Amino acid sequence: MRDLDLSERESNVAALLAAGFQLGQIARLLCVSVHTVRTHLKSAFLETDCHTQAQLVKRLLLGPGFASSWARDRYCTAAPLG
Repeated sequence: MRDLDLSERESNVAALLAAGFQLGQIARLLCVSVHTVRTHLKSAFLETDCHTQAQLVKRLLLGPGFASSWARDRYCTAAPLG
Protein backbone atom coordinates (compact mmCIF):
# COMPACT_ATOMS: atom_id res chain seq x y z
CA MET A 1 0.00 0.00 0.00
CA ARG A 2 2.95 2.28 0.58
CA ASP A 3 3.68 2.06 -3.14
CA LEU A 4 0.28 3.69 -3.74
CA ASP A 5 0.92 6.47 -1.20
CA LEU A 6 -2.19 5.63 0.82
CA SER A 7 -2.54 6.66 4.45
CA GLU A 8 -2.71 3.90 7.03
CA ARG A 9 -6.50 4.21 7.34
CA GLU A 10 -7.02 4.35 3.57
CA SER A 11 -4.87 1.22 3.33
CA ASN A 12 -6.91 -0.53 6.02
CA VAL A 13 -10.19 0.27 4.27
CA ALA A 14 -8.83 -0.73 0.86
CA ALA A 15 -7.38 -4.00 2.19
CA LEU A 16 -10.67 -4.96 3.83
CA LEU A 17 -12.51 -4.11 0.62
CA ALA A 18 -10.09 -6.29 -1.34
CA ALA A 19 -10.69 -9.10 1.18
CA GLY A 20 -14.38 -9.04 0.30
CA PHE A 21 -15.85 -7.05 3.15
CA GLN A 22 -18.78 -4.72 2.48
CA LEU A 23 -18.68 -1.06 3.51
CA GLY A 24 -20.96 -1.61 6.52
CA GLN A 25 -18.77 -4.45 7.73
CA ILE A 26 -15.64 -2.37 7.29
CA ALA A 27 -17.23 0.44 9.27
CA ARG A 28 -18.06 -1.91 12.16
CA LEU A 29 -14.60 -3.51 12.15
CA LEU A 30 -12.86 -0.13 12.23
CA CYS A 31 -15.39 1.42 14.64
CA VAL A 32 -16.26 4.26 12.27
CA SER A 33 -19.33 5.26 10.28
CA VAL A 34 -20.04 4.10 6.74
CA HIS A 35 -19.71 7.75 5.73
CA THR A 36 -16.14 7.76 7.09
CA VAL A 37 -15.34 4.57 5.18
CA ARG A 38 -16.63 6.19 1.98
CA THR A 39 -14.52 9.28 2.67
CA HIS A 40 -11.40 7.14 3.02
CA LEU A 41 -12.28 5.32 -0.20
CA LYS A 42 -12.74 8.60 -2.07
CA SER A 43 -9.30 9.71 -0.90
CA ALA A 44 -7.83 6.39 -2.00
CA PHE A 45 -9.50 6.78 -5.40
CA LEU A 46 -7.89 10.21 -5.86
CA GLU A 47 -4.45 8.99 -4.85
CA THR A 48 -4.56 5.89 -7.05
CA ASP A 49 -6.38 7.43 -10.03
CA CYS A 50 -9.18 4.87 -9.64
CA HIS A 51 -12.84 5.67 -10.13
CA THR A 52 -14.57 2.57 -8.76
CA GLN A 53 -14.13 0.10 -5.93
CA ALA A 54 -13.44 -2.62 -8.50
CA GLN A 55 -10.59 -0.60 -10.04
CA LEU A 56 -9.08 0.01 -6.61
CA VAL A 57 -9.27 -3.67 -5.67
CA LYS A 58 -7.70 -4.62 -8.99
CA ARG A 59 -4.85 -2.17 -8.38
CA LEU A 60 -4.27 -3.64 -4.93
CA LEU A 61 -4.39 -7.24 -6.08
CA LEU A 62 -1.98 -6.60 -8.94
CA GLY A 63 0.38 -4.64 -6.70
CA PRO A 64 3.53 -5.97 -5.05
CA GLY A 65 1.73 -7.06 -1.86
CA PHE A 66 -1.57 -8.87 -1.60
CA ALA A 67 -3.77 -6.53 0.45
CA SER A 68 -6.35 -9.00 1.66
CA SER A 69 -3.73 -11.11 3.47
CA TRP A 70 -3.32 -8.19 5.88
CA ALA A 71 -7.09 -8.09 6.41
CA ARG A 72 -7.36 -11.84 6.97
CA ASP A 73 -4.49 -11.81 9.48
CA ARG A 74 -5.84 -8.82 11.38
CA TYR A 75 -9.53 -9.72 11.38
CA CYS A 76 -9.39 -13.51 11.33
CA THR A 77 -12.64 -13.91 13.30
CA ALA A 78 -14.64 -11.68 10.96
CA ALA A 79 -15.86 -13.16 7.71
CA PRO A 80 -17.24 -11.38 4.67
CA LEU A 81 -20.80 -12.06 3.63
CA GLY A 82 -21.40 -14.51 0.83
